[in-house]
Amino acid sequence: MNTLDNETIELFSTNAANMARGDAQHLKTQVLPKGVNQIKDILYKDGKDASPETGNLLDIYKPEKTGESLLPVIVDFHGGGLYYGSKENNLCRDMILASQGFAVVNANYRLVPQVSFPQQLSDAISVLSWIRNHGAEYGLDAQRVCMTGDSAGQSLPYTHAPPTALQNLLPGLVCSRQDSQCMPLQALQECIA
Repeated sequence: MNTLDNETIELFSTNAANMARGDAQHLKTQVLPKGVNQIKDILYKDGKDASPETGNLLDIYKPEKTGESLLPVIVDFHGGGLYYGSKENNLCRDMILASQGFAVVNANYRLVPQVSFPQQLSDAISVLSWIRNHGAEYGLDAQRVCMTGDSAGQSLPYTHAPPTALQNLLPGLVCSRQDSQCMPLQALQECIA
């Protein structure tokens, strides 16, 4: 149930609009890497709250040429204070990671004020469940998964969920607590090797 007053909701809306204006130029000028396949807008959540309109969509980026049938997975959640952002903000970075031999799952989650915390955590867990249940259909190795994100997106899987619960969901999961715009490739390779 949404208990925010109108003034707070307006503040979220104003801040999100300002952030979107700031990101627009950056997103327009990105040069996406070649040699990466994109599978866009896969609905990852079931149930009454799940629909493309709720934002429960993910993209998968994979290198065009790979010698493996199942690729190690990097799951990425965008930042934005839990009230702003989308997977498109991390598109270029995630495609660069995919070009290095990873399958990257770039996921949206529901935002404040449409929902309140911990619904975003539920969305992050749903992404992991989706990888466990459907990942092999898309060439994802659910036994080799590394999670990352920036800012608020990083906090979803690491700060609020017990590591044992996440590792029971995906036994091969390694959580990275590093908050960075682009985690060094060597660290990612060590994370999921």
